[in-house]
Amino acid sequence: MKAPLQWLKEYIKIDLKPEVLADKLTMAGLEVGAIEYHGKNISDVVVGKIKAVERHATKPDILICQVDTGIKILQIITKAKNVKMGDKVPVALHGATLPSGIKIENRELHGVESFGMLCSKVELGLADSAEGILILDKDTAVGEDIRKVLGIGGAVLDIDVLPNRIDVLSIIGVAREVGTILNRKVRQPIIKVKETAEDIGKAVKVLVKDNALCPRYMARVIKNVKIKPSPEWMQERLVACGMRPINNIVDITNYVLLEMGQPLHAFDLALLKEKTLIVRKAEKGEKIATIDGEKRDVSGCLVIADTQKPIAVAGVMGGANTEVVDSTKDILLESAYFDPKTIHKAETENGVIHKIRQGSGLGRRGSRA
Repeated sequence: MKAPLQWLKEYIKIDLKPEVLADKLTMAGLEVGAIEYHGKNISDVVVGKIKAVERHATKPDILICQVDTGIKILQIITKAKNVKMGDKVPVALHGATLPSGIKIENRELHGVESFGMLCSKVELGLADSAEGILILDKDTAVGEDIRKVLGIGGAVLDIDVLPNRIDVLSIIGVAREVGTILNRKVRQPIIKVKETAEDIGKAVKVLVKDNALCPRYMARVIKNVKIKPSPEWMQERLVACGMRPINNIVDITNYVLLEMGQPLHAFDLALLKEKTLIVRKAEKGEKIATIDGEKRDVSGCLVIADTQKPIAVAGVMGGANTEVVDSTKDILLESAYFDPKTIHKAETENGVIHKIRQGSGLGRRGSRA
């Protein structure tokens, strides 16, 4: 369990050095195996605002940008195609260091001087690939240290959680433990839900056929969503905790999982046959293509199904046939309790979860069912 210190501080007052806090947690029985410093290899990278953009006289694929860094306007060259006047972007100044070990220096390219570099998520060590320069929110302050803007550079406690301590498999759970050790009150998040008068029973039907394996299944319909990247601060928290950002809907399910320890799963409502969810045991020979791209035999597993087929392995992973994609408009959000033994059985006998744990976070598309 990875717990960023800055995230913990939202729920409890912490004025100890990371090493001191880690020692106190370990001595109390919650062993901190390591302390990581996410983004520690970044220096002299600030927020810049692009004041002007023009193409190179002989190399049209090269853009010459005039960038306000809060101290002075710098001329910086880039081949990125996604920047335009008015954008706010990360700027690595002369002498800056990046996670890859690269040190930025002023240079001349095709007869034009460049005094720094515009950065993508790749240069900042926040992603393995990127389509262009990272475009920041328009309200971001020019000249601000990028580590502060993105919430990176702080300590992350890597906690070795024993099987009997599932109560600390969340940021709030760790905050409660810290509160007990320091005798301080934990601040719970304030949750507000905007509801409509529409009866959810008219939008979707949920049928639980095995109450012993699923004693509680809750669902909520959310309409007119817009699929887009989640806010940068949320993406950086997910990355610090070892998860890969996907989109705003998948990311928020993973965020809540990390924050509260409650798994959520979002289905594309339009892809549910007859707008019906059925929690049942899979029949012998039933198969499902899961969100990691694998086709799996789920015979005997507890599954979530519509009226025609399984669409998720309960408590383990969602199906590709109802996953949230760019065209999704309405979602059904699941929050449920599944018997732990049936989840473990699905994981061990069918190997459903095995491939996920070889990669980052919870797999190719993110959330558990």
